[in-house]
Amino acid sequence: MPRIIIISAIIALIIFVSACSKNKAESAIDSPQMEDATAQTPSAGSGLTSAQAAAAEVGDYAATQSNHFSFKLFRELNHKPGNIFFSPYSINAALGMTYSGAKGATADEIAEVMGYSQSPDDQHRILGKNQADLLSYAEKNPLELNVANAIFSAAPNAPYLKRGYINLLRESFAAELFNLDFSKAQESSDFINEFVSKATNDRIRDMMTKAKLEKIGDGIVLINAVYFKADWLQKFSPKDTREDRFYLDPNRQKTMMIDMMHQKARFGYGKIPGYEILEMPYAAEDMSMVMILPERMETLEKELDEELFDKLMDALKIQETRVFIPRFRMEESLDALGDSFQSLGMRSAFDPDLADFSGIMSVDKARNLYISSISHKAFLEVKEEGSEAAAATDVSFAVTSFQPPSEIPVFRADRAFVLMIIHRPSRQILFMGKLIEPAPAD
Repeated sequence: MPRIIIISAIIALIIFVSACSKNKAESAIDSPQMEDATAQTPSAGSGLTSAQAAAAEVGDYAATQSNHFSFKLFRELNHKPGNIFFSPYSINAALGMTYSGAKGATADEIAEVMGYSQSPDDQHRILGKNQADLLSYAEKNPLELNVANAIFSAAPNAPYLKRGYINLLRESFAAELFNLDFSKAQESSDFINEFVSKATNDRIRDMMTKAKLEKIGDGIVLINAVYFKADWLQKFSPKDTREDRFYLDPNRQKTMMIDMMHQKARFGYGKIPGYEILEMPYAAEDMSMVMILPERMETLEKELDEELFDKLMDALKIQETRVFIPRFRMEESLDALGDSFQSLGMRSAFDPDLADFSGIMSVDKARNLYISSISHKAFLEVKEEGSEAAAATDVSFAVTSFQPPSEIPVFRADRAFVLMIIHRPSRQILFMGKLIEPAPAD
């Protein structure tokens, strides 16, 4: 009987790909020498070297590709009711690592769903550069940003793993390799969960279970974990936070009470027919939270794409604005994300007979590798000081009780809205969600 090796992809700010191990980091693999693709010569008329110009172009491409995927997945996830929160950045990184080992029709389908324009041999350089740039910015600014990638492999697969693939992930994604004994499922799942918990400041827990590892068997687990925490540039004062109504339905018939933060300051605010938008920068000013407040959420769910997003962002104008937003937290588990990817067209990767991940490990008729599942966990908390996220997010100020002067724009997030944490220069979306029913922040 053929031996099927499972790729169990977990993105909770994680992706699993099944394989082998011994609770010991593998360190004997040499890093490849990467070619210098661009010489350090000035780009005509730009004041930049050709390498700098190429880097900027790569950053723009990475943001465009990532955002295209973000909106595609957002529309797919809207089939489920309630809150949504996920990290497009984390999922993109995890699928990028997977794509790097895909071949043939499997690679073609992943590229189509993700919007990759480069081959598996080249796409990793763009994703790796994007990761390095974000981490470099975080090191120099008041921002906690951690990105951790890892490969957890089962022992019987060790002779079959491709050295070039491991080197590629180490070079482009700074991915660690751990060889674990998956037959000791509890011990191995604890080891994986400790890695994720540490990478996300204990915000994402219990990503892997004993039962999941036992189901994976001789597999490989690919993981991407992301943690983000930053203070607002303009902090809210806790004394101005008061309980207020949040409307749970479009007809404003069903409500709940939630602590509502309030301040008046200069923010990016804009309005187009059907929508309001607010941008609140963090102390690390290249990062911000963007909130889109629609007149009807169902309309936004259908219309939100790159074009509408850019139109809303272009409508922003720095001006004194009175802001009311909930003090809330969101935790999301997408345990069946694989179903969404199959619905989007990534089918052969999940088929034991059709999947081709021969770039990850040597396969034949007796041994194959395929994705068994993709899971994602994400966390967001928004408070007066700032927000914390992992891919792992009232004397009534209601309309009837207080009306500020009409000349000052009012952004009142007292009903369903969409939020994003973005890198402002490129507009790349790192985290994205839809808040329908807020849970109180700690």
